[in-house]
Amino acid sequence: NAYKFKRAIPNSQLVVFDNLGHVPQEEDPEATAAAVMQFLQQSK
Repeated sequence: NAYKFKRAIPNSQLVVFDNLGHVPQEEDPEATAAAVMQFLQQSK
């Protein structure tokens, strides 16, 4: 359960991509990269 992991891991973020499967980095690489970049920017 992704939401359980989110609650258990401090400073974690959960991003849910609508209408994507188990390989979001291939199905929508732009959205995936944007989510990763946003996380990295906030983690400075």
